[in-house]
Amino acid sequence: MVLSKPDFLDFLAVFNAMPGAYLLLSPELIIEAVTETYLIETLTRRENLLGRNIFDAFPDNPDAPQANAVRNLRASLEQVRATGQPHVMELQHYDVPDLVHAGKFTERYWLPRNTPVLDAQGQVRHIIHEVVNVTQSYQTDVLLRDSQANERTARADAQAEILARQLVERSEARLRIANQELEARVVERTREVQIAQAEAERQRARLERLFMQAPAAICILGGDDFVFELVNPTYQQLFPGRELLGKPILTALPEIAEHTVFRTIYQVYNTGETHQELGTLVPLARSADGVLENRYFNYIQQARYNEQGRIDGVIVFAFEVTQQVEAWQLLRATFDSSADMIQAFEAVRNEQGAIVDFRWTLVNSVTQTYYGTDVVGKQLLEHNPGVQAAGIFERFVEVVKTGEPQRYEQEYRFEQFNGWFEQSVVRLRDGLVTTTANITTRKQAEQQVLATNEQLRRINVDLDNFIYTASHDLRAPITNIEGLVHAIHTALPDDLECAQTIAPLLAMMQESVERFKRTIDYLSDVIKLQKEHEQSPTPLELATVVEDVRQDLLPLIQATTAHLDVAVDSCFTVKFSAKNLRSVVYNLLSNALKYRSPDRTPHVQIRCGQEGAFTVLTVQDNGLGIKSSQQQDLFTMFRRFHDHVEGNGIGLYMVKRIVENAGGRIEVASELGQGSTFSVYFRR
Repeated sequence: MVLSKPDFLDFLAVFNAMPGAYLLLSPELIIEAVTETYLIETLTRRENLLGRNIFDAFPDNPDAPQANAVRNLRASLEQVRATGQPHVMELQHYDVPDLVHAGKFTERYWLPRNTPVLDAQGQVRHIIHEVVNVTQSYQTDVLLRDSQANERTARADAQAEILARQLVERSEARLRIANQELEARVVERTREVQIAQAEAERQRARLERLFMQAPAAICILGGDDFVFELVNPTYQQLFPGRELLGKPILTALPEIAEHTVFRTIYQVYNTGETHQELGTLVPLARSADGVLENRYFNYIQQARYNEQGRIDGVIVFAFEVTQQVEAWQLLRATFDSSADMIQAFEAVRNEQGAIVDFRWTLVNSVTQTYYGTDVVGKQLLEHNPGVQAAGIFERFVEVVKTGEPQRYEQEYRFEQFNGWFEQSVVRLRDGLVTTTANITTRKQAEQQVLATNEQLRRINVDLDNFIYTASHDLRAPITNIEGLVHAIHTALPDDLECAQTIAPLLAMMQESVERFKRTIDYLSDVIKLQKEHEQSPTPLELATVVEDVRQDLLPLIQATTAHLDVAVDSCFTVKFSAKNLRSVVYNLLSNALKYRSPDRTPHVQIRCGQEGAFTVLTVQDNGLGIKSSQQQDLFTMFRRFHDHVEGNGIGLYMVKRIVENAGGRIEVASELGQGSTFSVYFRR
């Protein structure tokens, strides 16, 4: 299996938490990472290992030169580096330094396995050094073999004594004294055999306790049909509700008949070679309904030998790692589900240590789609030389040097890319990780908005110029018309019949002239409003402004017996133009009184509060209200919905312009026959 380096870089926490004893080595045999189990088994600390050569951290025990520990391990690691293939070592005697007693060592026996991690070109990027501590098992086996040897010796001695007894019986008279001595020796030898048998039983029981109490799942399969001879509780927990002990493995677990896990058991039994697997998928039937479910295991299968040195079974050590594997799969799926390009790089340096390029170490599926090929292991400038012209390469170098992350928008139209991109860059060791989003559509929309705003600005300027010109140029003609009407009225004869005929017409003409003059004045007010847009805002006491407006409207309030409920203390000040704020409050409050319902006493509530970046003033009445279909036209110039009240249809238009010019907004909620609520948002 070919693995890439970034799988370690991005998920170091997963490696450290693996249940086995593992080291991650560089090709130069420098310790890069170590699991918690390894630290426990070797009596070491992580800070004393990381960055050191493995043989500096674990030298030979000078008191055990026959172990050849360093030489054997070095040969295995050199073989892995040379061939790129895993290597499983035989049982190794490799003592570890005693942290408490300097210069002393603690006896250890191991089953090591060295596995290469290759890059896309098949070169060794890391070596996973895994060990299983079998010290107790080895020591138990030694004691058991010694006990068995003592037992065989005792048996042989007993047989010899029996033969001697027969000889003594034939020569009883002549060898009575020798017979007595022999009987004494037989008694002694028998006692020794009993002691040896008891010791062997104690050693067997001790070994069984070790197996039964071990945190690993352990089973012993006997014979060529692999009958479960021993199953510790941890192993049994892997298969709840299943009877294992005393059954052949394929009878107890028929679903593994065609699986690699059974084929390798058979292989170990026939060859004696230890076999190891990491994260292997083994579909197993659930005890409840028999449905196969995917489970993942790390396991070691090792041959068991009888007294004659022949293989008579297989010992299995296993750890279930389903949760760890599924967590890794979830992390990888999350990584690949991103809609953005995610890439990890390592710096490529020259002999002087300067960064001359970056090499991909990890990419997500979106990145592979952009490039159309797997770029892991390849160099950035070979695929994207445009990053230098665009200044991106210099940004990358700066992030690695300073450690300061960067986020920027960049137009990039080189190689297969053509558009705008938003990129985030953060340092990761001697490299970096980038997240790149295609924002071309957003940029195009922003440019369209800018163009539209510019067009609207020109239209507003043209409209303001037109209104100014129209109001200015129409004043002289309308003044002339008004003078002519006055002259005609003066020149009329005193004839009663003529006066009754012409006077009403002249009055109508004069009224039209007055309306025309008011319209021109309104247009002039709009122009003034636009000119006053750039007035500097000042902090104003809202309660004071409301009270001033109330005093101005007091005759109308008294005439309508209206009730005003004012509560604006929570907004002590509003930063706004004094004249414009008064105009806003005056328009809203006077409208609430003018457009009252004839069926009830006017009730107006004035409130203020904070909402995000705005101070919100609300004016709520119980007046006539308007239809929902009319609300979108309420702020249009000269638009009126109730003609029984004198007005010009320009007040709310001016309020809207005043508020929006200051960066705020105005909203209305109204129901016909119930009343209206105006909400004015002043930017704080």
